[in-house]
Amino acid sequence: MTENQNNQNNIDNPGKTENIEKPKYFDKFKGSVFGTAVILGMIAAITVFSIALMNYFTAPVIEQRLASEKEEAIERLFGGGAKAETITGFEDLYKNFAAEVTEVLRIFDKDGREAGYCATVTPNGYAGKIVMLVAVNLDITVKNTLILSMSETAGYGTRLDSENDVWFREQFESKTKDITYIRTAPSPDENAVQIIIGATASSKAFIRGVNSALDVITEISEKVTPKETGTEDDTQPTEIQTEEEKIVTPDTDDSEDTDDDDDDNDDDDESENGADETEEENNGG
Repeated sequence: MTENQNNQNNIDNPGKTENIEKPKYFDKFKGSVFGTAVILGMIAAITVFSIALMNYFTAPVIEQRLASEKEEAIERLFGGGAKAETITGFEDLYKNFAAEVTEVLRIFDKDGREAGYCATVTPNGYAGKIVMLVAVNLDITVKNTLILSMSETAGYGTRLDSENDVWFREQFESKTKDITYIRTAPSPDENAVQIIIGATASSKAFIRGVNSALDVITEISEKVTPKETGTEDDTQPTEIQTEEEKIVTPDTDDSEDTDDDDDDNDDDDESENGADETEEENNGG
């Protein structure tokens, strides 16, 4: 059949097309494991490339947003004009506490004078990690606290950050390390705070976060070189310097204390679960 006849046939029968012979080298991939693997590999490569490309363009924007949020948080905790410097060289120390520490900052006021410290800690709450900032004065007492994010139970654990329960966070102000807890006030222990009834696990997680921040800052503050006092116009924070000596990890007793806290957390989960169930039954009734 000539080319003209083929074209005429296609015009007369528009719904019918002539079969085009496929290259035979595709036959060996058809239905084979190797062919399927090649296709899946290509899809995976394209997906990874797309994600990497998206991350390349969005990462700087996200980093800038987080830096802006952190700057605003520092000013909320220490006042307008406060500046922060990241203390480095102690990262191996951060996982040795009841709540993991992710960052420690040295804070200076608007005039460049040393104002205190701020630690980012992530204690394990009832439903996940609680990301929080703990502002600490130069005498290693709590100045203020701020929750950045959490996934606690709505109406229970979320009361940690509720305006109606600001009394809970205010209890920590001026407290020193080794904060304990009570279920009902008052308490003869001046370093104790009252937990939120119905949010036992979340409250204790918050306490572990504050204690861990106080512990790590206590250790770091003893090793960080004090800020040098320069001329009056020297208002810029000086570079953080640490001792050259190798940091010694906490001894066995500290590790055992951490394990005890973890066991305590398991008990807290059960107690809060019971409290939540009781609350739900009451609501249902």
